[in-house]
Amino acid sequence: MNQDTGISPRRVPGRSIILVACALVVAFVGVFWLLGSVVARDHGIGAGVQPTPTVAAGTGMRGHLAPVFTLTDQNGTSVSLQSLRGHLVVLTFLDATCTEQCPIMVQYLNATTQFLGQQKTAEVEWVAISVNPNNTPAQATAFLAKNKPVMRVRFLLGTQTQLAPLWKGYYIGVEPGQSDVVHTSGLYVIDQQGREREWVDMPFDAKALSADLQTLLSK
Repeated sequence: MNQDTGISPRRVPGRSIILVACALVVAFVGVFWLLGSVVARDHGIGAGVQPTPTVAAGTGMRGHLAPVFTLTDQNGTSVSLQSLRGHLVVLTFLDATCTEQCPIMVQYLNATTQFLGQQKTAEVEWVAISVNPNNTPAQATAFLAKNKPVMRVRFLLGTQTQLAPLWKGYYIGVEPGQSDVVHTSGLYVIDQQGREREWVDMPFDAKALSADLQTLLSK
């Protein structure tokens, strides 16, 4: 989920309003912590069909097939999970108008590529599914230009009807906020056969994620 990044909050008049706001923050933390638990429970984390040999950055999955998608990226190109078969996929969820947690996710991904190296980075498909159906191609392009991912990111956009089932399928909680969309913040590692291999919460160890990706790339 979006977390406090040190940005000074707006001044809110009245002690009671501040207390209400704090209570709402605590509630959101609780909700998305539970959503993370649901990911672990309902995706069958532990011993399973295709366990990842070495998982250092996050939580190993059973290797069930990832929910399929077909969406359009920021360049108007149709991208499906099927079209990415044969490639290792790092899948995260972003809001193109986000000013807090989503830019931090890009920084973590960039840090991961520093350990991974240019050649290995190019072997991975880096994909972001929007958590905001109001995002436009221009906004997605501007977000990437501003936050400067060093890898090619396919920023997938869609309508509420297209996106909501994917949020549910990947256990991503999404809640519109006053500014940024509040959402579960993390990423999936999906292997070359389209199977979920790892869920990684934010914040994470970029070096450890790089090691996990290298393990799967070598298979």
